[in-house]
Amino acid sequence: MLLLHHNQLLVYRGCDYRKTTFIVPGGAIKFNETGQEAAVRETLEEVGIRIANPEFAGFIEAFWTNDHKSFHQITMVFRHEVTLAESKQLIDLHEENLDLPADTKLIWRPITQLEDQIQPRHLLSLTKLGSSPKHEIDRR
Repeated sequence: MLLLHHNQLLVYRGCDYRKTTFIVPGGAIKFNETGQEAAVRETLEEVGIRIANPEFAGFIEAFWTNDHKSFHQITMVFRHEVTLAESKQLIDLHEENLDLPADTKLIWRPITQLEDQIQPRHLLSLTKLGSSPKHEIDRR
């Protein structure tokens, strides 16, 4: 889920110890749930704000190999411009009460500073509100 506010993106540090990486909040679609419904639910569970009608941004197909196994993941991406009221809710956020990995701290980062640090790659190409949905390919 791409949560945007004043040209910044809400992210948390990834677990790649070789370099600094950032990840956006999100999760899996449950059975009988639409992608948009999952985006709304995951935003509430992981960020603590209730949003309505996030905008479909596109898909990212990622291909990679790990431990001699090949993987193919398709990520459905939605975006939302955080309102002033929602941003005030995020100021007093208590991450320990949310569905996030232990010791996770959500932070706002300028989009321009995330280019080589965001995972999955190509995610930043989907941040422009009102733009047509895209299909990005990430072959690591």
